Amino acid sequence: MEDGCADYVMQWQESRWLAGRLVLFLEEVADGGYEASLLGYRLRYTREDGLEYKKDDQQNDGAVDGS
Repeated sequence: MEDGCADYVMQWQESRWLAGRLVLFLEEVADGGYEASLLGYRLRYTREDGLEYKKDDQQNDGAVDGS
């Protein structure tokens, strides 16, 4: 994770509230939400719905429906 992210993580680690915590970078998607895959799950965040997750199976098209 640190490769290519050092500049972002450095300031995060200098915060007394966030130092020592893990960071998960989410990718912005076309509908304005943010998504990432983690340990077989697809995570999705929107302001309206908060954080949602769904088992990431190979048979779907990558959509996340908030399970």
